[in-house]
Order: sequence, then C-alpha cells, then structure tokens
Amino acid sequence: MAVRHWILLGLVSAKMLSSQTPPTAPRVEHREVRHGAAVTDDYFWLREKSNPKVTQYLEAENAYTAAITKDLQPFSDALYKEMLGRIKQTDLSVPTPNRGYLYYSRTEEGKQYPIQCRRKGNMEAPEEVLLDLKFEEIYNDKDELYDIDISKSRDRQYLFLQSEAKDTSETRYLRADRPAGDFSVFLPRAKGHRYYLDHREGLFYIRTSLRLHEDL
Repeated sequence: MAVRHWILLGLVSAKMLSSQTPPTAPRVEHREVRHGAAVTDDYFWLREKSNPKVTQYLEAENAYTAAITKDLQPFSDALYKEMLGRIKQTDLSVPTPNRGYLYYSRTEEGKQYPIQCRRKGNMEAPEEVLLDLKFEEIYNDKDELYDIDISKSRDRQYLFLQSEAKDTSETRYLRADRPAGDFSVFLPRAKGHRYYLDHREGLFYIRTSLRLHEDL
C-alpha cells in the first residue's frame, strides 16, 4: 500500500507541477558565530514564529501541497482510517514501581496525549491523576529556539523546569510538595551560558559552563 501511495503521489505531482508554481522562501542575510566559527544562514528568519511573513510563507507551502495532492485525498483518508483501526487507542503502559507507588501512563480514545497516573501499593488502589494535558496549562517558552524539559532533584525536594537551546539554558525551580505553585527563575538566561541544578540538604548545587573566574 505504501508503494502504491508513492506511485500515485508521483503521477499526481508530475501532472500538477506543470500548472502549479511552488512558493520560494526569500533569502535574508544572517550571520552569527557558533563555536568560534562564522556561520551564514539566509533562512534563519524562518525560525521567527511570530513573524507574519513566516506564517504567510508556510500557508503558501500548505496551499501548494494541498493543490498538487488533492486527487490523493480520498486515498489518504482511507489509509488514515485503516491505520487508526489497527491502533489500540485506549491502552495502559507497564507500571513502574517507585517509592511505594506504581507509575504509569494511559491513553483514551479520541485524546492526543497520554494521561500520567499512579496508584499506591498495587494496581487495585485508587488512581491518582498526576498530569492530564487536556486540563493543564503547560509552560511554553516564547523563544522558539528553546526546548522545555522537567525533572526532579536527586533528593526529590524540588522540580526543575529547564529551557534549553544549543548554547544557553535557564532553569526554574519549585518545591515538589507544592506542585500547584509558581516556578521561580534560578538564574536568568544569558547567551552562551548553560547551567544545571541539583539540591541536597538545603543547598542548591550548580554545574555551569562558565569558568571559575567569570561572574554568574
């Protein structure tokens, strides 16, 4: 079926390309230094998600793709339904024991994200929902260059919310016994500075990319 899909795509694309002109992203000169080397990236501007010109270009790309593949839509819909019919949408992961609790995730039909849960002692105990993305507002970094990760200190006293790019990071912290509270910034991000936190016996420990003689 996959072979057939690509054959059809090739035939339709060959026919449609003769009458459709693909959009072309403008080149905008951008230079920066990465690891001591000068780099030129004329398409760097496409990373700016808030830039209306980026949205306009992506919409043009989507319109072009839809135009040259419109004859494939019935086949695509049938393929999606067949694949979805082979997936168990309501499912449960293998529980992982940790400090007297069994942690697991489960999925429900119609939901795009898993629900994170735990039960105390055994799987017959009442379920505690730890995170349901349908109802939770998750922190979103406004800078599209940063990825978000959440972890816990080794002594399990604090939650760490890490925003991280290639050469820069920023960490927020929150007491683990107050999960409904607000995260606080440990050190504001500074270009070229990566750092990682841990906590033990009332003290924060930091691993930093700065040299000893540099100020945090």
